[in-house]
Formats: sequence, structure tokens, C-alpha cells
Amino acid sequence: MLTSYQVDLTTFDAFHRSYDSRDNRPLLHRKHEFLHPDDPDAAKYRRLTEAEVRAGLYANPHLIGTEKGWESELARCGKALRGHRLVRVRE
Repeated sequence: MLTSYQVDLTTFDAFHRSYDSRDNRPLLHRKHEFLHPDDPDAAKYRRLTEAEVRAGLYANPHLIGTEKGWESELARCGKALRGHRLVRVRE
């Protein structure tokens, strides 16, 4: 994630954050939950989330919110991402 916007719905104050220069940017998981079910990419993201859950990657949710934490959990589970596919890492 490079940037985020937050809007306080009671005051309508808006906040912008840039993560562009950070070395450990936040990540967005379960992307299908942010898409309309009819979105052409929804099924692809749903399958990816289901594979990640089966692999145990969400066992420590406090770790996976950043790039470095996610990479650590991928390594722990012996997995890697190839595009929108989760694959086993061969040692």
C-alpha cells in the first residue's frame, strides 16, 4: 500500500498518509471483501484468501499487517506468492 485516506464520518475530516518512503509498508489482506461480488477480480482474490487461510498464514494476525511481517509468516509456512497464487517453497 502506498497511500491511505481516512475520513471521520462524524466530522468529515479527511486524513491522508503516504507510505511511499517506508521500508515496511502496510499490507491489505482479504481484498475480495473490499470488492463487489460481481467484480471480475473478486473470485481470484477470494481463492487467494482461502489458500492463505488453509496454509496457516492468518494464524498470527498481529504479524501480517506489514511487508516484513507478511514475508516472515510466508517463510514460516514455507510459502511464496507468485502473482495471485500461493505456492510451496522448495528447499
